[in-house]
Amino acid sequence: MPVAARAYEQTASEFVSWARANHPSVDVEPDVVETILEFKANYFDSADPASWRAGELTEILTDIVPRKVVADQEWNDALIRTVPLFIEFLADQKRPYAIRRLRAEAEAALPAFAAAVNDSERWGVGKRLLSAMGAEGIPDQAALDELMAQFNALPFEERDRILGAMPSAGPPAEPPVPLPAVRLAPVDELAAAARSAPLVADVLALVHWLGNRREVTTTGALRVKDGKEAAVALGLVDPEELARREAFFGIRSSADLAGLDELWLTAVGSGVVRLTASRAYPGEAMDDWRSGDADAVLSAWGRLFDAVLTAVVEGDYAITAYQADVHADLPPVLFSAYVDGEISRDRVVESHAEEIAGHRMFALPSFDPKTEVRKALDNGLSRLERLGAVTIDGDAIRLTPLGVWKLNTLYTSFGWDAPSVGDLSGADTVTRLAGLSSLSDADAAEEIAAWLGTADHATLAGDLAEAIGTVEPWLRPALFDLLTRLGEAAGPAVARLVDTPWWRYAAAWYEQRGQDGPRPLSGADRAWLLADQLAPTVEELGDDVEPLRAVLPAMPDVDAIRLYDDLVRSGHPRAGDVLEALSRLATDKQTAKAARKAAFKARSR
Repeated sequence: MPVAARAYEQTASEFVSWARANHPSVDVEPDVVETILEFKANYFDSADPASWRAGELTEILTDIVPRKVVADQEWNDALIRTVPLFIEFLADQKRPYAIRRLRAEAEAALPAFAAAVNDSERWGVGKRLLSAMGAEGIPDQAALDELMAQFNALPFEERDRILGAMPSAGPPAEPPVPLPAVRLAPVDELAAAARSAPLVADVLALVHWLGNRREVTTTGALRVKDGKEAAVALGLVDPEELARREAFFGIRSSADLAGLDELWLTAVGSGVVRLTASRAYPGEAMDDWRSGDADAVLSAWGRLFDAVLTAVVEGDYAITAYQADVHADLPPVLFSAYVDGEISRDRVVESHAEEIAGHRMFALPSFDPKTEVRKALDNGLSRLERLGAVTIDGDAIRLTPLGVWKLNTLYTSFGWDAPSVGDLSGADTVTRLAGLSSLSDADAAEEIAAWLGTADHATLAGDLAEAIGTVEPWLRPALFDLLTRLGEAAGPAVARLVDTPWWRYAAAWYEQRGQDGPRPLSGADRAWLLADQLAPTVEELGDDVEPLRAVLPAMPDVDAIRLYDDLVRSGHPRAGDVLEALSRLATDKQTAKAARKAAFKARSR
């Protein structure tokens, strides 16, 4: 019997003797004490019954026991009777530090335990399976093999029902915000990055160790002897540490070897390892890794990404409910990094910390919500980092080129418009023009050069002139810029704008080319064009109009006041909004007052 197990039994035996002598009318359950001490050792690395850090007992009773322990109601009721007396036993016999805090934790945690233990939504997958198959307590290996054989014989629909699997609603029809066009690295570079990822190296080393085949248990795990051999061979555990762990805790299954179990599940989930009823073989995905074909390697890496992210999101690596919540939020985190280029790690931590701050364990001074959330976030992200999908640089979480490629592929498979630089060529004129706005300046310039290099300029100019009155207002400046780039070929299309409400853009086009247009631009007309181009930006910025200063020409106060008057006379429907924004940018009170007065006039016309 492992040393730790003997210690649990000894403490439980001492407690029962004490309880019978001091509280003979209370029927206590020694297994409750052994279970609590075992979880204390496994999850908090401390088997000493006299040493309790703040929050340990709360987490065991409200999170770990409800998620993990398969027991009947009689055992659950016994826990509620036993724990308070166990605390008094500790106070009388073990003299733990801060016994009053320990009593308070137990008093607060027991009602929460009573609710959680019967809530199947709080159960782990293992507890759901064992409970559904009629197990009471933790079965021995022979009984477990029999239960798993019975489970595997069930129809897939019944297995999904037992495990709580629900039909996926699928992704939404549209992304939360339009996706930017991203630059995808060359396939050969991506494949090289995939091959060099640390997690990929570990998975391939596991398959190399596997050889032609290995025997597995009915649960699909390596046999204990093979598991220990693999963990040492792959450098996942030091031989001396393995021997110490086996002597102290005991190793009943290769699943007890956490590092190996995670690697094994990743290999199986990604198709690198193939399981039958009793054996494991190299999977078909190994053909892709061995092929040398860059596209095949990327496909295999993508399946690894899917397996890792799915395991993280589904809570396979979470101990507590709040850790599972943080892990489940990783897809939105990756989406934000894709859209914005990066996401603040602190922002993610703040968001989750606010949600869990009311949890009982965080009422204790030694538990800080932000610290715990940051640990949970890093725990999930570290797996994607080892896969080569993300980087963490201080506060910034960013996607690697591999991560960008994978999410672009994923979002495209959702049916979303997920453009990449160079693939806008098949889009219609307005869609392609809008796509330019999501590119960096360098990428946009490259895309425009490619566009103008292949398009018929007269046809393109006609499309642009026709769209000027129907596009979103924020697109009109880019549309006009493209018309000017087309030069003389745009002349006929621009001429058709002269007798439309957009004649001012036509007049500006002629003016930029040094030609006399059919109608000259007055000061009020130029102000109209300025309002038309600034209004979308003003709307987007809201109260934060400071960025407008960078796009406005420097002008003395007298010119500013003349501009305000021209904006009033321009008749543009958004002139009042632009003037209000300009009033907040004015450098002195008199000029600001003039802008506010002009805004009132413009809105009163």
